[in-house]
Amino acid sequence: MTRAELIKSGQLSSLQQHMKAVQQTAEKLRADKSKQVQASSSKETTEESSDHQVAPAYERHHHLATPVPPPPASLGLPYQYRLLGEMFRSMDTVVSILHNREELATFQKLKNAVQEMCRKKFEKHHMGQIKTVFPSAYVFRQEKVSQFCRNQGEKKTQYQLTVQANLDGQPSTESRASGKPAPRARVSFSSSQLINRRYIFQTNLVNIVKEHHRRFIQNLAPSPSVSDTALTKWHPKFPLDTVPDIEPSPLPRPPDVQKYATAQDVLDQARGKILPRVQKALEKVAQLSPKETEKPKPNTTSADGSTSGNKGAKLSLLERIRAKEAAKAEKYMTRDADQDRRTAMIGRLPDLARILRTFFVTEKKPAVPIESAVKKMSESYRSVLSSSESEAHLKLLTELAPDWLSVVKISKGTFLKMDRNQDINIIVDKLNKALKDSM
Repeated sequence: MTRAELIKSGQLSSLQQHMKAVQQTAEKLRADKSKQVQASSSKETTEESSDHQVAPAYERHHHLATPVPPPPASLGLPYQYRLLGEMFRSMDTVVSILHNREELATFQKLKNAVQEMCRKKFEKHHMGQIKTVFPSAYVFRQEKVSQFCRNQGEKKTQYQLTVQANLDGQPSTESRASGKPAPRARVSFSSSQLINRRYIFQTNLVNIVKEHHRRFIQNLAPSPSVSDTALTKWHPKFPLDTVPDIEPSPLPRPPDVQKYATAQDVLDQARGKILPRVQKALEKVAQLSPKETEKPKPNTTSADGSTSGNKGAKLSLLERIRAKEAAKAEKYMTRDADQDRRTAMIGRLPDLARILRTFFVTEKKPAVPIESAVKKMSESYRSVLSSSESEAHLKLLTELAPDWLSVVKISKGTFLKMDRNQDINIIVDKLNKALKDSM
C-alpha cells in the first residue's frame, strides 16, 4: 500500500504512532540490557577483588629480581657437619610445604620425611644441633595433638613436639604449655627464603669450624696470623675430621608427670589410702638406705712429653724451622683460587716440556707453527687437555723459560721457537723450582 493510499484511508497517523511506540520499547529494552551487563560485570570484578586480592607483579616476582647471596668460602666441612646441613635442607623443605598448607608440623611427620629424603636416621638431637647452629630458624613447642590410634580405634590426645618456621627473623620464643601463641598474619614460605636460610645455616657451620680452627692455630708455636675473612683454606695440619660434634640445644619437653623415685615418695603420697600390710612393707623398704658404690678410677699414667729426637737440635734452628712452617701455612691458608690454578698448571709443565722437546727433535725444525705444538700437547699429555688449556700452559711455559722457548709472530703466522742446545733436565729443574716457590 502506497503513502497516498494510506493518507486517503486515514490510517497513516495510527501507523506512525504504533511505529513510534515500538521504537521506544526497543530503546528501553536495550537500555535495561546494558544496565544489567554493567551491573553483572561490576559485581564480578568486586567479587574477584574481594576474594582474590592479587599482589602487584613486583611483589609476587620479587625473588626473581633479588640477587642470590654468594655461597660461603670454599672451605671443607667435616662429614657430620655436611650431613647436618643436608638434614636442615630437607627439614626446611618439609616445613615450608606444611607451612604453606597450613598444617601442623610435628616431629613425627618431619622425622619420616627427612629420613626418606636423606636416607639417614633423624632424631631429636639433630633438631637440637640445628637449633644450636641457627637459633632463630624455628619455634619449638610442646602442644597437645589429637592422634588416631589404629589399634584402639579411638583418638588419643598427647603432647608432641611441634615445629614452626620463624620467617620474621626475630628470636624464637618457646612455650611448654599447650596454649597456642597469639595469632598473627600468616606469611607465605617462598623459595627465595629457603635459599637464604640454607645460606645462613651453611655460613654458621663454616663459622663454627673457623672457631675450632682459630683455637688450633693459637696452640701452634709460632701461630700464623690469619684473619677469618682472609681465610680460604684450613691449616695443612688442622684435623678437620676430628672436629667435635655440635652440642645440641635443649628442646621443649612435655609437662612433668608426677613420678615416684623411692619407696618413701610412694609412702608419703599413699599414706592412709592403702592397706596396713602394704604400708608396713613400704616403711621397711624406705628405712633401708642404698649403699653407694664408688666407681673405680682409671689409672692414669703420665707420659714423658719430651722426645729424644730434638735433643741434638739447637733451639734457634727449631725456632727458624717453626717460623718458616708457620709462614708457609699462613701463605697456604690465604692463597686464592687463581694461585691454586697457576700452581696446578706449573706442576704439569715438566711433562709438557719433555713432550715439546721430543716434538721439535722429531720435526727437525728450529720453529714450528704454534697450532701444531698445541695439538701435540693436547694429544700426548697423560690426562685430557683442551686446546685452550694447552695454549694457557704454553704461554706460562714461555714466561718461566723465555731463553729456551719463545713465540715468534711473522707475516706467515705465529710460530714456536725452541733452543735445542739447552739441556732439557736443566729446564725441568727450573720448572720444579718454580713449582716449589709457588706452593
